[in-house]
Amino acid sequence: TMLLGLLVGAFFTVAGFLLTPWSLRAMGTPEEAMPGAVLYLRVYFLGMIPNVIYNMGTGVLRAIGDFRRPLYFLIAASVCNIVLDLLLVLVFHLDVAGVAIATVCSQVLSAVLVVVALMRSEMTPYQFFPRQIISLFGTGDELYFTFAVRFMRIFLFMIIANGVQLISSNFFAAIGKPVKGLLLSMTRQVIFLIPLLLILPVFFGLDGIMFAGPVADSIAFVTTVILVGRELGHMRRLQEEQAEERGQSAACPPRSEK
Repeated sequence: TMLLGLLVGAFFTVAGFLLTPWSLRAMGTPEEAMPGAVLYLRVYFLGMIPNVIYNMGTGVLRAIGDFRRPLYFLIAASVCNIVLDLLLVLVFHLDVAGVAIATVCSQVLSAVLVVVALMRSEMTPYQFFPRQIISLFGTGDELYFTFAVRFMRIFLFMIIANGVQLISSNFFAAIGKPVKGLLLSMTRQVIFLIPLLLILPVFFGLDGIMFAGPVADSIAFVTTVILVGRELGHMRRLQEEQAEERGQSAACPPRSEK
């Protein structure tokens, strides 16, 4: 799992770094905003490896019933991000680069906290399989391991969709809509997962708890796609309107005074 996280993170880092200018132009980003947007996103994509490691690691912790530490790690990373934003932008005047560096540092912090938590559980690379992980936290008969492995595999089924949500929340922050980005980052963990953990067990019993994770991931993913799609459509319409206004201005030059 950790090796997969490194590979996936490396892929997103390289792809994001190379495709950032093209993707911003495809979204209709104004030319005057291009330098800052390219700088922010390229620095942000340098933090994709710790980002993926954090999501996979917290997924493992939640699957074994530890919901408390992932929340603490998220709070620590958020506080780190805010403090570094103020320090790098207001004190060192790094502007867009400072905001991006603060984001990457908070991602590194969250990944380090997750790795430390897993290492303290005496997890080594060959132990990143459901049965081995579960055996570290308890013992039982074959029925115990069968249920625990099933729970982990179901709960983590859609965990990879979290990457789209996190990238999209930072996209909204980069285009000057931090409130929408913040709400989007909370969709899976707070807005969808907690209510599903309370509602689904009423109708489906223990299976409701197991399926709350992938259902929340799926709903958050669809919500993200809809919001990003609407925002891209809005940006495209603005670009077309600006192009039309420039065309009209060129076709009707101002009359010279006599």
